[in-house]
Amino acid sequence: MLRGLAVAMNVIIALAYLGIGLYVSPKFTIAAGALGAKAARFAGMTFFVTCAGTHLELAYHATTMPPQVGPWFDAWHGTLIHTVQGVAGWMFTVLAVKYLTVRIMNRSHYEAVLDERIEQLKAELERDYPNEHEHRADG
Repeated sequence: MLRGLAVAMNVIIALAYLGIGLYVSPKFTIAAGALGAKAARFAGMTFFVTCAGTHLELAYHATTMPPQVGPWFDAWHGTLIHTVQGVAGWMFTVLAVKYLTVRIMNRSHYEAVLDERIEQLKAELERDYPNEHEHRADG
């Protein structure tokens, strides 16, 4: 019984990893066109796809190994961990696609955007409240 659940959970986890690696990760917007940012996205996609491969391999071995060779496939704690991981993987995939927008920017670009926005806000405040600066200086 536990071995069958272990197989099912490893397949479910593998499918979640594939979904994250091939569907969710590519949707992360990379605002900075830097080679490092693109390499980071590629590395993330590769990580999730290879994690899927690991769990498919575990599912295969769970179906082909005799109990004395792979006893952990029949252990309740391994099955519990993989059940939680399978549910969490799919929750993340569905919720990330529905609710998250992730924008990855390199630090120098992000800081430049923030500095520009701060200057815009200062200019707006000075335009909208020109006398406030004088009152604060007086004390």
